[in-house]
Amino acid sequence: MTAKIPCVELFTGQKMPIIGLGTFQAKDDDIRVALNTALECGYRHIDTAFEYANEEVIGEVLSEWFESGRLKREDLFITTKLPFISNREEDVSRILQKSLDWLRISYVDLYLIHFPCGVKVKNELDMSSSIERGEWSFDPTDLEALWRGMEAQVDSGKAKSIGISNFNSKQIERIMKASRIKPANLQVEINGYHIQKELRNLCEQNNIAVCGYAPLGAPYQENVEGPILLENPVVLKIAAQHKKTSAQVLLRYMIQLNIIVIPKSSKAERIKENFEVFNFELTAEEMAELNNLDRGKKGKLFTFTFLKGFTLAVLMDTEYSGFVSSYLMSQNIEVSLRLQQIRGEMESATSATSAGMTAKIPCVEFFNGQKMPIIGLGTFQAKDDDLRVALNAALECGYRHIDAAFEYVNEEGIGEVLSEWFKSGRLKREDLFITTKLPFISNREEDVSRILQKSLDWLRVSYVDLYLIHFPCGIKVKNELDMYSSLKRGEWSYDPTDIEALWRGMEAQVDSGKAKAIGLSSFNSKQIERIMKASRIKPANLQVEIHGYHIQKELCNFCEQNNITVCGFSPLGAPYLEIAEGPILLENPVVLKIAAQHKKTSAQVLLRHLIQRNVIVIPKSSNPERIKENFEVFNFELTAEEMAELNNLDRGKKGKTFTFAEMEGMENQPEYPFHLPY
Repeated sequence: MTAKIPCVELFTGQKMPIIGLGTFQAKDDDIRVALNTALECGYRHIDTAFEYANEEVIGEVLSEWFESGRLKREDLFITTKLPFISNREEDVSRILQKSLDWLRISYVDLYLIHFPCGVKVKNELDMSSSIERGEWSFDPTDLEALWRGMEAQVDSGKAKSIGISNFNSKQIERIMKASRIKPANLQVEINGYHIQKELRNLCEQNNIAVCGYAPLGAPYQENVEGPILLENPVVLKIAAQHKKTSAQVLLRYMIQLNIIVIPKSSKAERIKENFEVFNFELTAEEMAELNNLDRGKKGKLFTFTFLKGFTLAVLMDTEYSGFVSSYLMSQNIEVSLRLQQIRGEMESATSATSAGMTAKIPCVEFFNGQKMPIIGLGTFQAKDDDLRVALNAALECGYRHIDAAFEYVNEEGIGEVLSEWFKSGRLKREDLFITTKLPFISNREEDVSRILQKSLDWLRVSYVDLYLIHFPCGIKVKNELDMYSSLKRGEWSYDPTDIEALWRGMEAQVDSGKAKAIGLSSFNSKQIERIMKASRIKPANLQVEIHGYHIQKELCNFCEQNNITVCGFSPLGAPYLEIAEGPILLENPVVLKIAAQHKKTSAQVLLRHLIQRNVIVIPKSSNPERIKENFEVFNFELTAEEMAELNNLDRGKKGKTFTFAEMEGMENQPEYPFHLPY
């Protein structure tokens, strides 16, 4: 199914093609022509719904393709939806079975609750007519009970994954809290006039993939003001520059935001054009221009106000709602609540000490469900009293993520400080996320467990939250407990690394409970692919050098596609190192200008830039004031234009500061990671 089509990986491991054929309002001959055309073009993702009343025809077409041998069932990703006329736990299985019978398949890849508000109709097989005749009434939805009915479909094998459509943030949180099987996908209206940034951020934090319907802005509907999205001058200009259609630009825009798109059309030529969006890329400036088209609430097209009883309630502050405006239904218990702001949520975190690791700190979620705070304290080169001061200051500020390594030769000092906090009752072990790393002097499968145990003993903990292979090239030294002296004296030699075997040693640490998750550091894309191919437990995280002069866009995109989170070391550009040309990153005029506009420091702007790209950051400092400043990055937000300006500082390979080239012969080693583009 996914051989040639870029996919978004669901937390279940399923791969959902990032473009699919939408079938809303497609009936009879139109759907037959559209679906055949799409399958011939290469579409392998079909989006339908009970409410579209077209599953039977879709099933006929699919059956023809299966019987002819042109496709197998496993080649396709098929989504359908529970209609809002059946928002009752006891109805889910029966209604899904109807859809399966019409589609002529035994399971769907994804089953969604179509809408959180329920209604009752006189005739469920002719719901549109019942609604038109007024033969319906609201039917209060118990979302938590309904979700149990959805989970039962996964248990039965009728649905591989389950999700939701048109839900707001509070409803998603309720589902997450009550769930045994969490939602894999949220489908909502998203297009250039209604980009749903806050809702998408919430989903990203909770590892919920997002699918956008009406990605072209529903051109058949009248907008409140101005041109329809397809005819917006900005869209037309960008389309002309790339020699593409407006539709292709709008779809590409959303794909680069990692949004799954399901454009609909009954015209063969347009269906084909919509699929030809992988042979060009929008620049950062173009993405920023398109971001600026967002109209927020005013850009929304689908409000379901054709049903009497829906009224618009204006939200205050930041909105997450699946509808951006919340709906109040006079006869329905699913009343959308006023939503809290997340911006500024961290302002109170600096006074927190033992409130729990993830209570107030934004996190990035791993594929295994672990949550890694998006900012941590880096401890590279921190020793003795400097380390003690820095770590105590960080914990007092609210940091709950500590990044260490065997090679930093400071785990023992870290362990002493942590032990004091644990003994005093100010923190519990589970309040912290601790990362450490296997040194490149021990890149051998048989050494992994022994070296990790040394780190655990020094850190005075029984497990680490994340254990990384520090570097893909291995060396042997005379004295592993004094590796730097051995290196200075030349008492070392290269030790070829079998990274597949080494990964088996890492997996064994998860099995033993010594590491909750495992990952990589300074690996390139090809090495990651080899690990993925050979792995039983896949990497949860990649730590690499990332900052404004070296943004690693391609590598970050690669990791996102493979559901590997990214942590950036040296996020401020290693100001203590010389760079080839121009000012150090902290003194770059663009950074200084943006910092002045927000009344923030250059460091805060650079950290915020990476955080808004969903990159975990681990700034290091021994100065308590700077440690505190580095943590105060959640009470402001960079605009799309500012993000684009910072992205444009990227120097590619020329911006890289850590190459390990100071070790003679390193660049000639088979696993040296920096020869490839990413």
